Amino acid sequence: MTLLKKIIYTATTLPLLMFLFLAGCENNPNDLGLNFINPNDTAGSIILDTTLITNTNFRYYTNDNGSGNMLIGNYASGGNLYTSKTLIQFAGVNSNYAGATVLSAKMRLRYSKYAFKDTTGTVAFNIYKVNRALNLLSITNDSVSSSDIGTTSIGSYSGNPTDTSAIYITLDNQTMKDWLYYAADSSYATKNYGLAFVPTTASTTIKGFYSENTDVSLRPVITVVVQTTTSTDTIDFVYPSSVSLSTAPESVLPASQYFMVQNGIAFRNILKFSFPNLPTNAIINEAYLQVTLNTGMSYITSGTSNQIKVDMVTDSSTKATNNESFVLTRLDSITYTGRINQIVQRWNSNVSPNYGLSMRCPSEIANLDNFVFYNSDNPDVSKRPRIRIRYSLRQ
Repeated sequence: MTLLKKIIYTATTLPLLMFLFLAGCENNPNDLGLNFINPNDTAGSIILDTTLITNTNFRYYTNDNGSGNMLIGNYASGGNLYTSKTLIQFAGVNSNYAGATVLSAKMRLRYSKYAFKDTTGTVAFNIYKVNRALNLLSITNDSVSSSDIGTTSIGSYSGNPTDTSAIYITLDNQTMKDWLYYAADSSYATKNYGLAFVPTTASTTIKGFYSENTDVSLRPVITVVVQTTTSTDTIDFVYPSSVSLSTAPESVLPASQYFMVQNGIAFRNILKFSFPNLPTNAIINEAYLQVTLNTGMSYITSGTSNQIKVDMVTDSSTKATNNESFVLTRLDSITYTGRINQIVQRWNSNVSPNYGLSMRCPSEIANLDNFVFYNSDNPDVSKRPRIRIRYSLRQ
């Protein structure tokens, strides 16, 4: 065979051999190839938009021990009153001063620069003794009654803090003396159950003060000066634990066209969508939930997460969820979206009933910020909640 014929032969047969080789690999994939092929081969795909049929805002009592803010004050909005009080306990009270005379006592607080909507208003409150033992790690607003808090003020404050400068509040000497006696003898008649900061009618805003969950230099401290038989000593109570109890009437929730998710109180929301009966061999390739924020009606500060958690509701009466916390992220200034493939697949395969999706903010215990979203009855159809599903049919 001449050189020219060899070149022509190679040029014509090599592509054919390559084609047959590739075709063989495609029809009979090896172990490596199988990693790149969906075991549930599909035939085409269908995109489905499904719209909301019901929306339920509800109150979820939360415990915010662990927050960096102690919220105190009142805020009036549209005839509705938001109110926040804080309970605080101090551990490690010195037990060596049972016979001492308390000469003075004061509490130091520092403003955290958080305010609910009105940053220039006045925060005013009285300090009372707590009347019974309360677990600050678990109590919520509905588990504390007015009888749990005393009626005689042992300290008060009214002002408009603007920075983190120290605020000093004079406390009742007798109360601090009782704390010292109780620390030395647990059978002492007057117990130390902590203190309550309760707003007065003079308060026009709710402000945050740094809690124990911040730097040591910012935390609440009580300083007591005592006189013993031999010396005058200064004692600091430096191990606080606190919880804020915030509430507002449900009339603060939008009546129509919008729904709200709010921290602190808290208000959550359940969206339930019309979900068609897909074929039993449907594979959910993608499922996205999308909601749209009304920025003008919302109040979101820098300390609040820009995400929204979404959980599958597992009980329609208690509104319990599976707490897997799928997340909606903020794509732009108003649009939140996130994948919920597993939830939709469970609904479609009847593994789980469709009781809807519960929405909350990840930083629910941090403050009182709220997110207001467009609802299914909003005139602007483009901003209504929706689930977009892309599914395929298994061959």
